Amino acid sequence: MKFKLIITTLLFVLALVGIAANPVTAASVGGAVMDANGSPVVGAVVTIQQIDVPRGQRPYAARIESGRGGRYVFDGIPGGHFVLRAQTRVGSTRGEATVRANGSARVQLVLTGRRGGGDIRD
Repeated sequence: MKFKLIITTLLFVLALVGIAANPVTAASVGGAVMDANGSPVVGAVVTIQQIDVPRGQRPYAARIESGRGGRYVFDGIPGGHFVLRAQTRVGSTRGEATVRANGSARVQLVLTGRRGGGDIRD
């Protein structure tokens, strides 16, 4: 009986250590990609890169395509400060977001460039 209690206690302590070593990453960043006229852009490549990485950890980075209505979402990310970029054949843009663990942020990315208005002219 004592042996089972010791093993159960040991497993419980190891589980707590594992939770402390791997904080919850339930934050999310989402929004929409729009052109300069305010129309949604489907199929834009949207990337996210964490820029305030604690020492010894790897920065979070991911890539997706905008879907219906130009929408995109990155779920299950760590809290922190992020740079987002959206790019298509006709334009690109950049945005930033800060999100706490278990929180969320919304960023609308408006493309600039050829055929979308903005910085680059034909």
